[in-house]
Amino acid sequence: MQEKKDDEHIENPDNSLTSDSSEDIIIESVKNETDNKSEIESMEVHHHAHHPNGHKKTWKSYITEFFMLFLAVFCGYLAEYQLEHKLESDREKVFMQSLVADIKRDTSSYNWLVGAIESQNRAYESLGLLLSNYSEVPDSLKKIVVLTRQLNGTYRTTTPSTGTITQLNAGGLRLIKSEKVIDQIDQYYDNLTELNLVKDRITKNSELLQSKNNNVFNYYLGLDAIPNESDTAFINKHLMENAQKISFNKNLKDFQELGNLYFTHAEIHAYYAYLADAQKYYAVELLKAIHDEYGFE
Repeated sequence: MQEKKDDEHIENPDNSLTSDSSEDIIIESVKNETDNKSEIESMEVHHHAHHPNGHKKTWKSYITEFFMLFLAVFCGYLAEYQLEHKLESDREKVFMQSLVADIKRDTSSYNWLVGAIESQNRAYESLGLLLSNYSEVPDSLKKIVVLTRQLNGTYRTTTPSTGTITQLNAGGLRLIKSEKVIDQIDQYYDNLTELNLVKDRITKNSELLQSKNNNVFNYYLGLDAIPNESDTAFINKHLMENAQKISFNKNLKDFQELGNLYFTHAEIHAYYAYLADAQKYYAVELLKAIHDEYGFE
């Protein structure tokens, strides 16, 4: 029996080695598993190191990032708004400087216009009376001939500078912050609009007057001998000396109609002068308001 056991032991010499190898494999596997876990933990630690304090983001972190982003956008908006506000403020000042220049230029024209109209209106009214009360008295005829030729188709108007004021009323008024300046601009512009309407009436009436005047008188029949028609004094003297030679329609109705046209011409001019004088007042008030607000002289 002993021999048999020994023989079996001899026939299976690797039994003990096999058992030892299995244990080694298990130990090695456990060791490898432990190393892998350590490596994974190391990688996780390395990955989380990118976050503050080595931890994952919290809701406070998200709120902070949102607030910073919102603050950046809001600051950008404020900067853009401030830039736009400055540009509009600069445009406002440019408009006011241009308007001041226009008003000063127009005011000098109004000063001349009012005086010129008053002087010419006296001539219109005198001629209107002569024509309305026409008689074939030689002196009366001479005056009529001279005055009708001098005043035929004449009128006194001016052309205001409307470029700046038109731009303001087309949308530029929104740039102006002073309510007082806006009110004065409105008054100035309204009167200016009326002034231009009356100017159109003067032009139309002058054309009608010229047509009617030429139907009544034929001046050139008595002017054949005048060498230089630019010499007004010489022409007037010649007309008075040759008044009887001038061909004209002696129909009393035509004279009265022509006289009424001259009266109407004088009335329209008088109203125009009144508006021009009022425009000077509005100009002074507007310049004062602009000076108080912007300091422009």
